[in-house]
Amino acid sequence: MKKPLSIGLRYFAIWTIGSAILVFVIPFIKYASVNGTISSAKQLLSDGSYDQAILLLTPRKEVWASIYPTTAHEFNCILIRCYAGLMDYRTAEKRALHIAKRRYVKPLRSSTFWDFIQKAPNGIILSINKEEQRGRYFDEYSGYRLLITTLGNQYNWDYLEELSARLIETYPSNTLGTLAGLRAALGRNNSPKAATYAARVLVMDPEAMRMHFIIAKNHAKKERWHQALNECNMELSNNPDDGFTLDLMKEAKRNIVANNARADRTQ
Repeated sequence: MKKPLSIGLRYFAIWTIGSAILVFVIPFIKYASVNGTISSAKQLLSDGSYDQAILLLTPRKEVWASIYPTTAHEFNCILIRCYAGLMDYRTAEKRALHIAKRRYVKPLRSSTFWDFIQKAPNGIILSINKEEQRGRYFDEYSGYRLLITTLGNQYNWDYLEELSARLIETYPSNTLGTLAGLRAALGRNNSPKAATYAARVLVMDPEAMRMHFIIAKNHAKKERWHQALNECNMELSNNPDDGFTLDLMKEAKRNIVANNARADRTQ
């Protein structure tokens, strides 16, 4: 007959091993779960189902995502696009501020004992996943850049001008706010104001003056080839030998010719 003590030790050993396996496996399950949620939210975002995408990206999933820099950054960027799609620009801007404050640059620190004992398996995920390692070096202004691009694509020059003023006040040494103002001025065809913003950018950072190329790429994505061609011409007036702009100009011209040919055949 087995002694009660030996039976108790056996059950204790089984419980200890089972708990250790559970502690090790749960972070991998969470990581897979939050990335699955992000993939689903991306699909809903591309379908224009912004509300449903936001419902998927719950605060609990955000806590899980915050452990992993790249995942957290992507999580937040999807929310920026969703709120901007719903025209809730203030909330989108708050999300951009989270990134600007470098909230997601490093893994979330353990706040509970449960978090602490999962630190080792989370560390393994971070060490073997090169994408997560790169996430530690995200540009803190990337959320704002995404919002500026989205506002430009929506032709929302009013909010873009408001955002520009706030960014210039908050980050006076950064070109971000000035470039946002330049984008809004160009969108309104306000040449004098655009020239003022462009002059400021040239003083602050001569290498940043590729706004026309950026706008041209945005037009090209929407297959607005005439607008893309106009922006390429303006970019080449500043950088006549820019290979990327010359390639985009050729693509725009090709598509304009093709569209004109199709239109002629249908007449």
